[in-house]
Amino acid sequence: MKDVAAAIGVHQTTVSLAMRNHSSIPRKTRDFIHEKAREMGYVPDPMLSSLVAYRQMSQASKAPPTIGYIMDLKDEAHLEQIQARLLFCRSAKERAAELGFKLEVFFYGSGNYNSKSLDRILRTRRINGLIVAAFTHKTDLELSWDSFSVIKIEMLPFNLRFDVVESNQMQATRLAMEKMYEKGYRRVGMVIGKHDEVHTRNLFSAGFLVGQTMFEPEDRVPLNVIEGKNLDEELADIIDWLRTHRVETLITNWNELVPYMPRINKTLGREILFVSLDIDHFDPRAMGVMQNHEAVGRTAVDRLTGLMRNNECGMVDCPTIHLVDSLWHEPGKAPFEDPRIGRRAAASARA
Repeated sequence: MKDVAAAIGVHQTTVSLAMRNHSSIPRKTRDFIHEKAREMGYVPDPMLSSLVAYRQMSQASKAPPTIGYIMDLKDEAHLEQIQARLLFCRSAKERAAELGFKLEVFFYGSGNYNSKSLDRILRTRRINGLIVAAFTHKTDLELSWDSFSVIKIEMLPFNLRFDVVESNQMQATRLAMEKMYEKGYRRVGMVIGKHDEVHTRNLFSAGFLVGQTMFEPEDRVPLNVIEGKNLDEELADIIDWLRTHRVETLITNWNELVPYMPRINKTLGREILFVSLDIDHFDPRAMGVMQNHEAVGRTAVDRLTGLMRNNECGMVDCPTIHLVDSLWHEPGKAPFEDPRIGRRAAASARA
């Protein structure tokens, strides 16, 4: 490190801070020092890095550092109505506590923080690790990103180029298709919302189309992408699609369709098997895919604390995506027992 400092003409402390990606060193300077160090063959001592991480964690146990958890929801009551986001948040809090961190929730948007006020609060409280959690809309969120280590849960907002942790929607859909094929169903259709297609960058439809390769060409049902703004208005088109393509099994992440199924079955004069791509985790009658929302929250904290230990801040040129696979659940006992969030459909409310 001393040789690198001498070659560049800076103090050794500057090199040390740059190699730890400390925010006090401008990003261009950090990048230049990293490049020069690589050219000179500098390799950090992994045992020393481990010691530094250990000392940071030891200090954290005395005064736990805080992770900021940002959501574009109105308030806690709004969060309580959305199973996936509630489980993301709860499991992230639990994992943060296990690692010696405190997690504080910030509700961003109308009636809550704006970018300026949130940035000021975060910096005043010396919060340098953030989880941008499952935003559902485009946003004007603009913070001093070079001062923060950041992980996103799910891909939105697309303009914020950070690493992502999310459910593997492609695997979830393929899993549902495979299970239906094993059960002998051949006319399997899927309804998906246009917003969900954009939100996941077509992972749902990709899984459906790949899953269809198991079926004979004449049995492949075309994908039905709906606006999803008013199911009462779109129901006639959905029923017409089910009838035209002789659909036996309806796969969807729109659990809002469940109350409509009796009317659909009565109109068609036959029963359509409903398979959820994100079951209510606390409904023993549910059959379908159980997305590992809790694993997503925990993994997001694991990834973020790693960035924080290495002082890796700011947006990245090539974000990575960590996909968490789902499990299959048959009707019977509820996968989890928790009275706090029972009776909630996975998408009972959309922000």
